Amino acid sequence: MTLDGFSGRSVLVTALAIIWGLRLSTYLLWRNWGKGEDFRYRRWRERAGESFWWTSYFRVFLLQGAAMWIISQPLRAAIMSDEPDHFTVIDALGALVWAVGFLFEAVGD
Repeated sequence: MTLDGFSGRSVLVTALAIIWGLRLSTYLLWRNWGKGEDFRYRRWRERAGESFWWTSYFRVFLLQGAAMWIISQPLRAAIMSDEPDHFTVIDALGALVWAVGFLFEAVGD
């Protein structure tokens, strides 16, 4: 697969995704620093017993992977689309919606 889309939009979408990921990662690091394992995972492990590995594979990793793939499809479409070949009002509205969501999420955390 090659990246043939409009490079300005590709850079914008990629930058916004990176900024969001860095903010979330920083927050989670700050919130969990020095606290050890999440109590929910410990409880799942205790309840599942020997089948913990399969339980965690389906309940955590596979579910998150599927959600990530579905959620990333609009980003992939924006990055790969080569039309229009310039920024539009839709790009500006998308960045504005992203900024509002980013603000709400940051304040909520």
